[in-house]
Amino acid sequence: MASVKGYIIAFTDAAGKVVVTDNKPVPAGYGMPVYNPKQTSKVIPLAVTKESWAKIAFSVQIPVQGFDFKFTPTSEFIYAFGNDKAAQSDQPSKAIFPKHSGANRGSLSALDFTQALKGNGPTVVTTTDSNQPILSLPNPNDYQTVILIHGYVMVFSWLLCPFIGIFIARYLKHILGIWWFRLHWIIMTIGVGFGSLTGIIFIYLYKSPPHFSSSTSLHPLFGLIISICLIIQIILGVIADKMWSPERTTIPWWDKAHWWLGRICLLIAIVNITLGFLYYNEQYAGYPIVMIILTALVLVGGIGMMVYGQVTIGQKHDMKEEETSLNKQL
Repeated sequence: MASVKGYIIAFTDAAGKVVVTDNKPVPAGYGMPVYNPKQTSKVIPLAVTKESWAKIAFSVQIPVQGFDFKFTPTSEFIYAFGNDKAAQSDQPSKAIFPKHSGANRGSLSALDFTQALKGNGPTVVTTTDSNQPILSLPNPNDYQTVILIHGYVMVFSWLLCPFIGIFIARYLKHILGIWWFRLHWIIMTIGVGFGSLTGIIFIYLYKSPPHFSSSTSLHPLFGLIISICLIIQIILGVIADKMWSPERTTIPWWDKAHWWLGRICLLIAIVNITLGFLYYNEQYAGYPIVMIILTALVLVGGIGMMVYGQVTIGQKHDMKEEETSLNKQL
């Protein structure tokens, strides 16, 4: 990552010996860190007690003026680790490191690395980073669960609920009577509106530090666009309800705007859910297969339901169709 000034990478070679190397970041974007010929870091005897659960432990001494920048008491640090072994580990300058998962990483701030470590006890780290989550997770790996919950909520709110709500409003007016509107309102207000709000709040409360937020994914941007459209859509829905008259013989523009904005929002949501899957893979080096299968089933079912409604029932409007037809004949 280009914004990072340098890496310290520790791994074990074929003999099980801990190897530590200095690496430089790629010039732009994301990529394999580049071996630094200078190698300013120096492995020293372990300065802390190695815990029984630790797979690797090391202590390293770094010059204050290292990695082409100077360490300060307020320097910020990130860390990540993986379980897969490095390829060509016996040649440090050519070692290839597998991509770590999004769950196995974190950030440190307010930790002064210009001071020597004293004692053999645990180091207490206090963070004052304003970008930390509002609510702390009991386990760092739980952030992956937060993202999955966010995804399931959004698939429910922006795929399942819209298909059902649109189907009711488009095809079931004359079958359900006044209940078409009540069901449409409940599904769209609670399912889409409050469901979206829940998903957004949940991901915000447990937000990931900025370094782990994708700078290339359009998922957050599309989410913002859909949220703005949702507010407009609610306003149009209220106008359509308040301005409705049983005596009308034509469909007013605000009704049509409500229909088409709803369809556009659904299409954007489908695209954004796909972007969400790509974003998940970027963070965790894998796709949420169960969610993808569920999304595909909902999408196929929703499209099938709309085709069935159009072929067997046909669109129905709330207006005096018989009188309109008679006036046209006259």
